Amino acid sequence: EAQQWGRVLMSLRIGLDRYPRDLTARLKLAQLFVAYRVRAKAQETLVEGLKYGWPGRSFLQSAIEIGAAGEDFEMVLVICDRALALHNPAQHSAADRRWLVEQRVRALLAEKRNDEALAFAERESGSVADATMSELRLLALLQASRREEAVAFAEAWAARSNNDVQALRLL
Repeated sequence: EAQQWGRVLMSLRIGLDRYPRDLTARLKLAQLFVAYRVRAKAQETLVEGLKYGWPGRSFLQSAIEIGAAGEDFEMVLVICDRALALHNPAQHSAADRRWLVEQRVRALLAEKRNDEALAFAERESGSVADATMSELRLLALLQASRREEAVAFAEAWAARSNNDVQALRLL
């Protein structure tokens, strides 16, 4: 069985050497690396896929799922940062950018980098739907044990959103 996995791994690597833009092969190879707990190679394989330009939402979503499934949120952050740098508003969906921003904040929160998550969320609050970013900002405040600020933020959010159900639920 080990020989069979070795052959599969070698075939995928050879295929990527020939066709480095093959994002499906890249995802499969990264999944194998994660299964074998070779995080650095999984990250390298996925990030290399971003060398060739904007890879599209489906690749990014799969790559982020691979990182999150292995609880490798540092990998998720690297992928988000590279993809955000590649995002061109004239060519790519604003929804994809908003989704990447949200994924980056969630990864920062998972890494317990609360202040960084809060700062990024505040910086990006104009580019992402208010309810989504407000929820993430509130979660960052709560996770950082800044309870008084969190309550004040939630109350202000509820007031400005006309007592939105999401804001009231979190209050």
